[in-house]
Amino acid sequence: MGTIDLILTAGCLIVGIVMLLGKGEALLEDKNAPDRSKEYDMKKAQRGYGAAFLIIGAASGISHQVNSRTGFIVYLIVAVLALAGSVIYMKKCCKK
Repeated sequence: MGTIDLILTAGCLIVGIVMLLGKGEALLEDKNAPDRSKEYDMKKAQRGYGAAFLIIGAASGISHQVNSRTGFIVYLIVAVLALAGSVIYMKKCCKK
């Protein structure tokens, strides 16, 4: 499990930094992207998702170091809260 944790941590941290820098348009592209761009400010949305990915990456790294059931449970709680927070941020603050 150690390698998977390290890949998850590095991936989340890299994606978080890219999105916080405003270079993550390609990561948010899908068939609904034009409709979503009309409804939401995507630069603000990228910052919200970037912060969530950084939090998840940091929690994953800490969970990897703690290496216990309690650490994993805390990691899951932090990950769910970070994702929920980014969705709420997008719905409340990113609407045009």
